[in-house]
Amino acid sequence: MSVLLQPFAVECVHEGYFEFGRKRIKCNVLEQLDLSSVENGYLYAFHAPEIDIESAGSVLEQYYMEAFQVACMDVVRVWVQGYLERKNSVYDNRYCSPSFGPGYYGMGMDTIHELLGLMDASQVGVSWNGERMSPKMSLVGTYLIAGEDVFAVDSDCRDCIGQSGGCEFCIKH
Repeated sequence: MSVLLQPFAVECVHEGYFEFGRKRIKCNVLEQLDLSSVENGYLYAFHAPEIDIESAGSVLEQYYMEAFQVACMDVVRVWVQGYLERKNSVYDNRYCSPSFGPGYYGMGMDTIHELLGLMDASQVGVSWNGERMSPKMSLVGTYLIAGEDVFAVDSDCRDCIGQSGGCEFCIKH
């Protein structure tokens, strides 16, 4: 699997949102973090191995194939987090955040196309067709690098999609 990583400056990280040029991308978890030790960040994009799920014989086989793709995406997100932590810890220990992206940590799903527009995701075979990402099992998001481990947040936030149907923190804000 190919992963596109594009670095960005700490000046793009603000309390409650990322700002890339004139684009503001809301990410509620940023209100819960001490951003003073954040040094930089990375945008990422990748997709799971493409499998023709419809060609599987049974519904159960289709389910297993889709579960395999989801597991691949989860493994890659965690692996990239570890890779970025190692890459940025050559001289001093650095910490890498979990993946902050659409559908996680208070970032709405409507930000997918905005994040994709900030990088050339076609390099890894990911694109936006006007309604969704292609291939279907694709991910886009951000990681932050900090000199201290400031990334402990309420576990309810992990799968939060923001204010509408979000975690308790997002609903209050």
